[in-house]
Amino acid sequence: MASAAVRVEHGERAFELSPNQPEILDTLGWILLAHGQVDRATALLRQAHLNAPDSNVIAFHYAVTLHTGGDDASAERLLQSLLKNGEPFAEKSDAEKLLDKISR
Repeated sequence: MASAAVRVEHGERAFELSPNQPEILDTLGWILLAHGQVDRATALLRQAHLNAPDSNVIAFHYAVTLHTGGDDASAERLLQSLLKNGEPFAEKSDAEKLLDKISR
């Protein structure tokens, strides 16, 4: 469990140094989501998405936090938009699965 604490600590430190960098906001948000801190993760990923609206990975991560936080309508809209652009990204299959799950 110590390694999880180290990841959060490193993410927080990077955030202190560069609080507006979308990649850092995304990474810290994703780490916090994994640790159950959904509200803060959502806020960070919302900001990351606003700062880098063309990043498919950040958009997917933000959609996951929206879904996790219970906002399936917003998550569904974001995933539909993300998948409509047709651009490949590493989590595309996961995004399709999540959209299918939410759309049911």
